[in-house]
Amino acid sequence: MTRKTKTSPAKATAPKAARTTSPRTKARTVAPTVAALPATPLINGAFDMTGPVSAEKIEAYLLTLNEKAKAALDKGAKLGEEFTELAKGNLEAAAESTKVAAKAAETFAQDGAALAKQGYEEATAAFKRYSTVKTPAELMQLNSELAKTSLDATMAQVSKANEALAKFATDFFQPLSGRYTVAVEKLKATAL
Repeated sequence: MTRKTKTSPAKATAPKAARTTSPRTKARTVAPTVAALPATPLINGAFDMTGPVSAEKIEAYLLTLNEKAKAALDKGAKLGEEFTELAKGNLEAAAESTKVAAKAAETFAQDGAALAKQGYEEATAAFKRYSTVKTPAELMQLNSELAKTSLDATMAQVSKANEALAKFATDFFQPLSGRYTVAVEKLKATAL
């Protein structure tokens, strides 16, 4: 048996508003209020919602929004171009530093080969001189003389190597430090 409910014409229901609670609980309706709308202008006063909204206000708002978007895109494009230029300069500096390193490696290899050849020649000459020694006093004098010569030659080579390494480090890092300076200046200009 089915029960029919009677509805009176005086109790006509209005359309339902959005539910604010779960469907299992009794639904409550919330009516929007004018006070819930923002009372502040959106973009620097271009669209003030406190007064009546007109086509002129909407047009002014959209024009301002369009100008700001265009300015932001132009600034982004300019930053992209500057970044590309900076990256290109950095690659050129790295290539220059690589050339310096290759030239220094070649120079060090040549110097090492020359030093090895010189050491071989000096050792051969020393053995020839040792073969002519006849007394222990001559042996001691020859040892002393060769040790002094060897020490002087070693100190000269160490000094020469230190100077070459210092020059290499200066020449290698010069292009890179120049690019670092340029990058810092660009970042400062961009931040401002």
